[in-house]
Amino acid sequence: MKKLNLLLIFLVVSTLVSFAQPKPKIEKAKALLDKNEITEAKSIIDAAIEYEKTKDNTKTWYYRGLIYQAINISEDPAVQNLSDNSFEEAVEAFKKVKEMEGENGTYYIFSEQQLNSLYSSVFNTAAEAYQNEEYEKAIENFDKAKTIYPDDTTAWMYAGYAANQLDNIDLALENFEYLAEHKMADVNVHRNIIYTYRAVEKDTAQAIAAAKRAREQFPDDPELKQDEITLLIIANQVDEAKEKIQAAIEENPDNHVLYYEMGYLYDASDQLDEAIEWYKKSIDKNPEYFDALYNLGVDYYNKGADILHLAQEMDLDTYKKEGKKVEEQANEVFKQALPYFERAHEVRPDDIGTLETLQTLYSLMKNYDKVNEVQQKLEALGATPEDEGGE
Repeated sequence: MKKLNLLLIFLVVSTLVSFAQPKPKIEKAKALLDKNEITEAKSIIDAAIEYEKTKDNTKTWYYRGLIYQAINISEDPAVQNLSDNSFEEAVEAFKKVKEMEGENGTYYIFSEQQLNSLYSSVFNTAAEAYQNEEYEKAIENFDKAKTIYPDDTTAWMYAGYAANQLDNIDLALENFEYLAEHKMADVNVHRNIIYTYRAVEKDTAQAIAAAKRAREQFPDDPELKQDEITLLIIANQVDEAKEKIQAAIEENPDNHVLYYEMGYLYDASDQLDEAIEWYKKSIDKNPEYFDALYNLGVDYYNKGADILHLAQEMDLDTYKKEGKKVEEQANEVFKQALPYFERAHEVRPDDIGTLETLQTLYSLMKNYDKVNEVQQKLEALGATPEDEGGE
């Protein structure tokens, strides 16, 4: 009798266990979803991913993605409350299907389509919010887009720009740094990082590191080169900057940009005579290099302005004796500046800054025909009095 009782107990327990863990009917979950009975559908599909015989079924995970997607887009508060992260759950489910099934599998294809649909929805919502200056909403939806496609450069970039608009510097850097570290950043993103470290965080060392990283990805970009040189100067690492440029010149002696960079380095250190010589070397290599032409003209102009300032500071008696002579010296230097601005204008006829400086030089030299000629060009370009430094 004792053995029989044990056998009966075992049978009862086994029966209870089998009734306690019925196999979830995933097709019923889909049918309930189709009837918009989402609460019941969710209950079944949640059990299915735990049940031994259904948890590794691609259909189970695909239906789970559909059900959680329905929760995500539902406008019924009771349905919305079924999950705090329905979007992420849907994405995870569809991604799991793709991991479990080959690219040609039916549910792989279906899941890819669903992910594309989810991505388009949240990305368009983010873009519209960004345009409407609803930056928090934009960030929220760009972040959702990133969960679907982590390498989506645009989502990371505009999430960073939106964070900048909110003055959330840490979040902006988080997004931009992700792009930079994964070599997905464009020049503008790199320059944004550099600017943030230098001007906002006041961390010159970080800014230099960011500039060097950017240069590795875009070694020929002139703005990034100039950023690095400027930062090295700010950090009093002028010798390192000179060494870097000199080494580059030895490797590529015909690169006119390198000579310009050396000139810019001396310019930033207020060594105008040395800067002028290097700018001239740059122009020798490329006579139409606007930046060198313009900066060379600026340096001569500034030297002339410094001399003219001496005359302006003289008392009346001293001016009567020496003023005219000093003004003539200044004009001689202004004359040296003139041909470089004229050549810069030939290279970039629409550059308003060049035209404005030419107008000033012609006025100093009392060449009023040229002053009027330049004025006509400025008006043709639509330059306003504000553009020309007026009120």
